[in-house]
Amino acid sequence: MYESPVLRRMRAVTQDAVAEAEFVEQLVDAIENDSDVREALLKLIAGNRPRQTRPTTTTPIRKGGRR
Repeated sequence: MYESPVLRRMRAVTQDAVAEAEFVEQLVDAIENDSDVREALLKLIAGNRPRQTRPTTTTPIRKGGRR
């Protein structure tokens, strides 16, 4: 049976959105109700903080014989 390409794409996008919404719902439920999941996420977030860069204190080396 023929199906319009527009309808096919729309159906695929809708199915993807529903699957993503279900995944988010399960993830939020796990974070709220499972202490192990919550601890693992907090450890993951705490370990990925970027280091603050220090400013350089050395002076650049001049090359060449300008006089």
